[in-house]
Amino acid sequence: MFNTSRAYLQGSIHLPGETATSGKPLGKVPTTAQEWDSWLYHESSLRHATMDGDWGHRGPNGWVPSVGLRMRFDQFTTLLGELDAANLRQMVLSLAQRELGDDAASVMTLWDQYTTLSQRHLQTKLDGFQADQLMALFKERQAVRQQILGVETAKVFFAEEDAHFIAAVQRIQDNGKLEPPAAWAAPADHVNAADLHQLRSQTYGEEAAHRLALLDQEEKEWARSVSNAHIKRNQLMAQPELSDLQRQSAFQNYMNEHFQVKDHIRVKALVGM
Repeated sequence: MFNTSRAYLQGSIHLPGETATSGKPLGKVPTTAQEWDSWLYHESSLRHATMDGDWGHRGPNGWVPSVGLRMRFDQFTTLLGELDAANLRQMVLSLAQRELGDDAASVMTLWDQYTTLSQRHLQTKLDGFQADQLMALFKERQAVRQQILGVETAKVFFAEEDAHFIAAVQRIQDNGKLEPPAAWAAPADHVNAADLHQLRSQTYGEEAAHRLALLDQEEKEWARSVSNAHIKRNQLMAQPELSDLQRQSAFQNYMNEHFQVKDHIRVKALVGM
């Protein structure tokens, strides 16, 4: 959605599928993989989606976790709200048993760990973009992931996100040491756009001035999107009938619809989710 050079995380792909509330409510609970297929591909909110990722494979020392497996888990968790946690687990188990046989038990161990992780609350709170707070959040999140998933699985599942997070903190630290020129910086609301464009044209040239204007617009859209995400988070927190897992799943659905995957960690940190 956004590709803003001044934004400290870059986006990539958008997850397929509709929101979890768009599917038909579950009637009779399926009991076989074939029945789950029928519901999943014809009635659920993923009925127009392709299956993300893969199940992984068995290695010499047991089942090998992969980014593809985490992608599949993430896609399945968007169905919370249409299914309760127990029925969702039964669906995943049925599909895994059909594809993997006895190895499904190893996948379900990872599933249980991953869903446990999603319910864990972090203690670190953010107040703006301070690099030290962001690093404290990173270290706590990393420790919790390693505690629940194990060091190797946590590394495989989250290595790319961790790399982007560290890069984001580094950019904040670098920008804190050197203020950008006034002609480059994003304008305040009271700045006349025509005057700023003239200043930029004189300083950097017409083409650069045009590109900076596009960046300004993208940053405004980004700020508006983050503000809307914060409103959505507050709305979910104000619904006492929802469990923590349901709130997180609903917010993840919102993220999938409105943000690119590599922006998720930044937005969640900003809104405290």
